[in-house]
Amino acid sequence: GFFAGVYAIYHTKPLEALDIAYWAKPRAEAELGVEMRMLDKLQVRPDLQERLQVVAKHLKLVDAELYDLVLMRSEYKVLMGLHDGRVPSELKSIYEDLAAE
Repeated sequence: GFFAGVYAIYHTKPLEALDIAYWAKPRAEAELGVEMRMLDKLQVRPDLQERLQVVAKHLKLVDAELYDLVLMRSEYKVLMGLHDGRVPSELKSIYEDLAAE
């Protein structure tokens, strides 16, 4: 049963399917697309930039790291910080505003 399944998958999928990047790539590309739209929106919305700067200052980040905060929105440390209160909850609100169409 199990080995027949592995055999079938091995012979029906391309060889690169054995590489984690093959499975992760579609999701990563979609994520990157969302993040790029968020960064574009940040450029044209000074109000969101200011709100993000306040959060960054609270986290002792410099302005150059604002983009990192957007790109790291799905990272464990950011999510954990939001969950346990080390990161201001305002950041989640900013993420939602940036992600909104």
